[in-house]
Amino acid sequence: AEEWDVARETELRRNSSPVEALFQSWELSETRCGGCRRRGASFAPQRLLCLPVAAGPAPSLQDCLRAYFGGEAMGEERGWRCPSCRQPRPFNKRLYLLRPPSVLLLSLKRFSGPPNPRRLNTPVVVPRRLALRELNLGHPEVPLPAGGGEYTLYGLVAHHGGLAFGHYTAAVELEDGRWAELDDAAFRLLSPDETDRLLRSHSPYILCYRSTNPN
Repeated sequence: AEEWDVARETELRRNSSPVEALFQSWELSETRCGGCRRRGASFAPQRLLCLPVAAGPAPSLQDCLRAYFGGEAMGEERGWRCPSCRQPRPFNKRLYLLRPPSVLLLSLKRFSGPPNPRRLNTPVVVPRRLALRELNLGHPEVPLPAGGGEYTLYGLVAHHGGLAFGHYTAAVELEDGRWAELDDAAFRLLSPDETDRLLRSHSPYILCYRSTNPN
């Protein structure tokens, strides 16, 4: 917790704009040596979380968040040298969410690179309400702030097309609870069924969530 406080204070001195205050979250990256079990940690601010599309025919956004923050085992071939063992070792790596932002921006990795570049057309179920606390993303020693991590969806950017061509539109929730689509200069109200279909399709690319209890 002390290292986290130092990292946060250093970042605040370097960059403390109102934009950062709204969009910035904090992650902890923890590594553990497979030999001596030594643990290391680093802290980094994030403004946009780029989530992998989780496996399955129709994963939820919660599944994608779990995949992003879940642990990963790395072999010696990754070239990591344990500071204690002083030689290459297999290790485990995991990300934790330390401080959620007031406005949470999530991007789904819809495009894969070489050797098989393509657009991923897996539909993802996007919830209108998102509770990060229920996903156990925080670190046991640095829990999420009380009352934090509860969000409502208020807008998104959608991608239509493939890898070589495409078109972007936006959708936003209006004050009366209805949703509207913005397509270049065109504005169109969406029916409840159209909104539900959009939130269960492969089109959403960037998702915008607003905290129900902002810092």
